[in-house]
Amino acid sequence: SAAHSFPDKFRLFPVPRGSLGSLRPLPLEASPLGSLRVRVMAVGLNFRDVLNVLGMYPGDPGPPGGDCSCVRSSGGGFHSVGESVFGLSSGCLGTHSVAWRESLAPMPL
Repeated sequence: SAAHSFPDKFRLFPVPRGSLGSLRPLPLEASPLGSLRVRVMAVGLNFRDVLNVLGMYPGDPGPPGGDCSCVRSSGGGFHSVGESVFGLSSGCLGTHSVAWRESLAPMPL
C-alpha cells in the first residue's frame, strides 16, 4: 500500500464533491480571534453531510461535520486546555477543529 503524508492537524473536505472517495485532508486554517482550537474525538455525521460530500446538497453547505466531542487544545475563555467538551463546530470532520467557546459545553461526568 502507498504511504500517505497528511498534515499534523487537518479536516477532511471533498475535493471535488461527488464521491466519498474524494475526501482529502486539508490543513487546519488559523483560528479567528475569540475562538478555540479543539482536538476532535468523535463527530456526529448525518445525511446532510453525505449529501454535502456527494455534491447533492443545494447551495454551498460548507465543510462536512457540525457537532463533535472534543478536547480543548488552545484559545481563551472559560474552558481549560485539556478539558473534554462537546458541541457545535462547523467542519469538524478531521483531527482538529475551530469552535466558538459559546458553542461548547463541558462533557458530563
